Amino acid sequence: MPHHKESRCRILYGLVAAASMLPMSAPCEAGAQAAPRAHVGAGLGLNLLVGDGSDFLDGGVGRFLFADFRLDERGRFGIRVDASSGGLEDDEDEMFDSRAENDLIVFVAGPQLTAHLGGRLRPYAAALAGMAAVHWETVEDVLGEEIEDDDAETAFAWGAHAGLGVVLDEGDHPVTLRFEARLLDTGALTFARAPAPNGTAPTGLIREDIAVFAVRVAISLGF
Repeated sequence: MPHHKESRCRILYGLVAAASMLPMSAPCEAGAQAAPRAHVGAGLGLNLLVGDGSDFLDGGVGRFLFADFRLDERGRFGIRVDASSGGLEDDEDEMFDSRAENDLIVFVAGPQLTAHLGGRLRPYAAALAGMAAVHWETVEDVLGEEIEDDDAETAFAWGAHAGLGVVLDEGDHPVTLRFEARLLDTGALTFARAPAPNGTAPTGLIREDIAVFAVRVAISLGF
């Protein structure tokens, strides 16, 4: 719906605009250690669906891997690469012994701006674009025999995230604890609901353009 799109865009623009307001780090002192060339990490996120898809799909806990590559000496400007999967709750109808599983896979990348607030705090924000894919599977019990159906579909995904990194160890390979929020429009994708028993192919597919708001926590290691 149009009002969902407008609300989504306002949040996305707000997250991206946050990057321009992040304070830059103070000039480097002589002999200061350069930022690592890259940070790699992993974490968990709670996905909350926004828009039309939230009428029939519930969010859930997903997992993700990411890498940040610096483009300048102090690590203020960089590229974020992020891959995530899961984060949707499976649908099951015990009365008719049918179920549906949806695995949402997202791969996005984009420019990221990181600031140093002094001490060990590192706020950051990024604009992201890439691909979203959903692999769905439905299983239906018909006269004691399971009928399975599955497929996959991809769409263009775009959005933004903002977060705060807390450096736990500033050694040669810095360890950082990260808290972030991300909003992505995953495009129009086909999702599955628990199929109604009809003795033929499972039913319950629906195609919607949805967005996913995720609250995430991760740990990263610098190299």
